[in-house]
Amino acid sequence: MQKFLSFFPSIEFYLKVAIVCTIFQQIFAYFWADIQITLISQIILYWAMGSLSFYGIGFLIENGIKTNPIIAKKLKARVVKVKEQPFPKFTFKGVVLGEIKSLVAASIILCLAPEVHRENSLILNLGWFLMRIFCADFCFYISHRLLHRKSLLKIHLKHHEFRDSSSFVAGHKSLLEYVITTLTDILPIFIFGYD
Repeated sequence: MQKFLSFFPSIEFYLKVAIVCTIFQQIFAYFWADIQITLISQIILYWAMGSLSFYGIGFLIENGIKTNPIIAKKLKARVVKVKEQPFPKFTFKGVVLGEIKSLVAASIILCLAPEVHRENSLILNLGWFLMRIFCADFCFYISHRLLHRKSLLKIHLKHHEFRDSSSFVAGHKSLLEYVITTLTDILPIFIFGYD
């Protein structure tokens, strides 16, 4: 029974993310309902939203959640120390290379994934986001678990190098792991399409 009850916080998390995504979808639909945008514009928009959310959520976690002990404890922020060196500072080269990889990934995704038009239905969009988030999390779990197998662990160890459990550690990975996780991330987009 305890295992069953421990599943509820995950469901709550999925619901919260799906609700936020649905709200953003409704805002975009309201302002851009009749606008047709080119594939290049879609790629740039997709890439920009991904980058803004990566850095925005990362800095929110680092400067908001982790600095407040009450919230950090409530949200069970990871505090396990792995090694003795702190996470490296952002460098211009690192940010540029990361953004180039993100732009390439966005281009591949939007060129190959099916485009779906779901209309502006609140319930339909909420269900679509909920399924997509659940599927994305499941795909991530499977790939992360596989990367922790002895035969693949060398590929994955790069982001386990630091004692600082920064939210940006997830982006600190080898090129091969980046390709593997990107393929895992886009699988739900190929299953459910993008709008």
